[in-house]
Amino acid sequence: MHAEKDPHPVLLLPPLQNSLEVRLPLDRGIAGHVARTGRILNIRDAQSHALFYRNIDQATGFTTRNILCFPIKDEKKVIGVAELCNKATGLYFTKVMCAIEGSNKVMFGIRENK
Repeated sequence: MHAEKDPHPVLLLPPLQNSLEVRLPLDRGIAGHVARTGRILNIRDAQSHALFYRNIDQATGFTTRNILCFPIKDEKKVIGVAELCNKATGLYFTKVMCAIEGSNKVMFGIRENK
């Protein structure tokens, strides 16, 4: 995601098994909102959420139930987002799981160059 260089910024989703690359306009969906605002979103019911972008589910055949989406930041800006979808146990992601956002630099191996 390079908003300052690209006049039409997009989020690039890695290809799923046997599928094509998926590009999401930065002004769409939960991931786009998190990329723009830099704030975590914990969505308990994705299908009924106003920001949910159904085209991704339609394109992939996946059914999203719940989402924990958080920004990946360097020291200055958002450089990407990560989504955890469809919690395996329980109905939704808890506040404890939201603590992941605070440690995303460690989790994703992002180093600060000094």
